Amino acid sequence: MTTDTSTPQWTGPLSGTRKARTLIGDTPERIALRETGDAANWYTLIWLNGLRAPYITDNPAHRSDTVLLAGQDEIVVPATGTTPTGVADSSDLFGTDIALTGGVVTTGENGDLATVSGVSNLVQAVDNRMASQPGDLVYEPSYGNGVYALLGRSTDPINADLAGVFVGRCISADPRIDSITSITVGVNGGSLDVDGQYMTIGGKSVPVGGVLTGGGN
Repeated sequence: MTTDTSTPQWTGPLSGTRKARTLIGDTPERIALRETGDAANWYTLIWLNGLRAPYITDNPAHRSDTVLLAGQDEIVVPATGTTPTGVADSSDLFGTDIALTGGVVTTGENGDLATVSGVSNLVQAVDNRMASQPGDLVYEPSYGNGVYALLGRSTDPINADLAGVFVGRCISADPRIDSITSITVGVNGGSLDVDGQYMTIGGKSVPVGGVLTGGGN
């Protein structure tokens, strides 16, 4: 009889478990630090969830029964009475990216590229996706907002409802968004008036709105 040693085993006491949400860019060590207070507990998470390398991925095509999808799947962690699920720092929850002003990269006071973090980073990402048409990114054909197909159409209720579906799908494509609270889209010939609200995975309500035209918002 042979023993599978490809996955670290846990031999200590375990009083219980709970589920925690994975975040974009997560690793077992990062989750262990966030959820248990000690990054060295990463092997406990691997054992509890029956994971195999690479354990967690940001690429949906690489997800399997033994590899979790970061930002969407839940992971089982040891239950404790003091460590809350999730993180308090919104920059950990929503990430940091290069800041864009009118779609243009800018620099900070020290000459480095300006960055945006936390909820502001999520808002920027949603705005960029909303302003893009499917096909704008050659290697990401599904990226963008299908609502632009409705530009120039009549303002009847059917088109308005369809526009709401397109915009809702566009926003929901970001894994940091938990749900759409409300979306209203007015189809006004050559422009689309968007008004709504979504809930982030951290439980924060964020408004979304603006006027979309053929050239973006």
